[in-house]
Amino acid sequence: MGYTDTAVNWRGRKFNQRTIDMILEAELLYGSRVPISQGSFNSSVSQSAGTHDGGGAVDFAYTNDKWVRILRMVGFAAWHRTPAQGNWGHHTHAIALDDPAASRGAKNQMTSYRNGRNGLANNGSDNHWRPSPIRNWEQYKDANKLPDTGAPDEEGDLLAVSNADARKIALAVLGYINDGSKTDVYGKIVGTHAQVGYLEEQLVSIVDGNKALVSALGSQGDLSSAQVADIRNRYNGIAPGRVIKKIPNLPNY
Repeated sequence: MGYTDTAVNWRGRKFNQRTIDMILEAELLYGSRVPISQGSFNSSVSQSAGTHDGGGAVDFAYTNDKWVRILRMVGFAAWHRTPAQGNWGHHTHAIALDDPAASRGAKNQMTSYRNGRNGLANNGSDNHWRPSPIRNWEQYKDANKLPDTGAPDEEGDLLAVSNADARKIALAVLGYINDGSKTDVYGKIVGTHAQVGYLEEQLVSIVDGNKALVSALGSQGDLSSAQVADIRNRYNGIAPGRVIKKIPNLPNY
């Protein structure tokens, strides 16, 4: 997918689409939506030292080793920040590697990360797990043979889904409703597949991704209860390993 530097409002913060796609992929692998405390294109937080002024920057109000590891896997320079390191609480700071709209401070942190350092002024050593090789988002997608991701461009994409769009649908479920209690439920439905194997998850997520989307459309009144039941019944009996053979084409309502 061709990306632009355009900033959009997403989950109450500003990001470019490349960064959004990376966050959604990381959440998919983690199995849950993770709260964001600061986005990109933001110069209002002095503690960030300009790293959030451009694109590709994000702070999460949550951190653990697994989350930092996954962010690094998908192409972020990411660290667990602690109160001992600066005037902030525990959080995860992440910079999307090679983001074309990144600020100078963010680019300096990319170099620091690649050199095995902590991205701070003290140039301390990096004490987290490090991927080998270090990949940016595009390299991660190529290595894992992922299709282009992001929210569907047309309304029809929500109901007419090909097997090649498995990850697109799974990620669309995570980002389907940007705010509200239901989002985390959808995210956890999709995220559970990360535990049954990466490749198998891509296939099964077509089914459960569509079920979640259909339920969302039903709850909003876009589909009747009969239509929701009809579509969901078409997926009964589908099991891992048999998705390609059994998945039906959804009817045009």
